[in-house]
Amino acid sequence: MEASMTIRGWIILGMLNIPLYWFLGKVFFKDLDDFLESVRFWLTPNIFSAFRGEYWDDVFAEMKFMFWVGFSIAAVIGEAHWLMDNGYFTMLYKSIPVAEVLDGI
Repeated sequence: MEASMTIRGWIILGMLNIPLYWFLGKVFFKDLDDFLESVRFWLTPNIFSAFRGEYWDDVFAEMKFMFWVGFSIAAVIGEAHWLMDNGYFTMLYKSIPVAEVLDGI
């Protein structure tokens, strides 16, 4: 039977990656205002940005935001895949004592 991670495992992994999200945010955005502007452009329809003369700013800001989201999701999925392949999430989808899991490492 192939291992699959529970919701609890995804939540734990997502929370453990908060420093990664912060680091990627620093790479993609200059500061908090730049991040918030990207979110604002993402929520604003492109036609409104075009009427305001901000179309290309909107496109670039949305692209930065989507790359940030995409890299964050890809990192979590990649880590989950690696952890499940190596058996580190066994304790999250089976009732096996942690000591047995640690003995196999």
